Order: sequence, then structure tokens, then C-alpha cells
Amino acid sequence: MTKNDPVKEGKTLRYLSDEWLDAANTAVANLTPTKGNVTVRFVVVGGPDGERAYTMRLGPGAVTIGPRAGPLPNEETKYEPAVTLQLHWSLATKIAKGTASAQRAVLDGQILIDGDVRVLLGEAEALGLVEDCLAPLRARTEF
Repeated sequence: MTKNDPVKEGKTLRYLSDEWLDAANTAVANLTPTKGNVTVRFVVVGGPDGERAYTMRLGPGAVTIGPRAGPLPNEETKYEPAVTLQLHWSLATKIAKGTASAQRAVLDGQILIDGDVRVLLGEAEALGLVEDCLAPLRARTEF
């Protein structure tokens, strides 16, 4: 049995649901960042279902998005996040819709940062590529 791709099916997905995270992971599956292994944890508070967290791994061989920090392909180690970003649901949805800037929100103190923020600066190009890959999913997302 093959797993259906909700993005290609045109199915509407609820933002940050397990199904949405699966679709996001599929959307970034072909990315190959050029820098080292970086794990970023996102914690979104104040949402309709309470707190929701997910992890993005940027590795030299793959990018993954999911509810936990798991190993990349051919890895056995679980990596702890280098940085954790905490933000409110209303801001997270604005950023996901493209109506607010994550960079501006960080500068304005709207995103709480725990860890080494320099990691984000070093991966700015890869994060931009991830955002581009998620654009088709945005059109099918219920916020």
C-alpha cells in the first residue's frame, strides 16, 4: 500500500496537524541543504488544540519535518535541538500564510528563543528553501 500525498490530492489540511506535518515532510523530502546538521524545535502556544510542537532537521543529506527530533536517514542518533523557537498561534499562522515575517517577529521580541540563534543565521538560505517548498501546502491549509 502506498501512502497518499495530501498535497497532490488537493486535500485541505489543518495547520500543524499530524497530517499537515506529514505533508510538510513530503514537501521538503527532495531538499539537500549544503551546511551541517541542525535541529530546530518550534513550539506554538495558544492554538485551538493547545500547545503544538514540531521539529525541523536540516542535514547534509536530507531535510525532515515532524513532531519529534528523529534521526535522518542512515543515522541512529536522536539530536537535541540547537535552538527552540516559541511563538503564539496567531503569529505562527500569519508567518505560515506569508503575511508576517519571522525575522521581524524575532527582532520585535515576539518569538522566544532558547539556544544558539547563530544557528538560524547560518542556515538562512536553507530555511528559505524550506519555505519555498511549503508554499504549495499553504494553499491547501486550513488555519
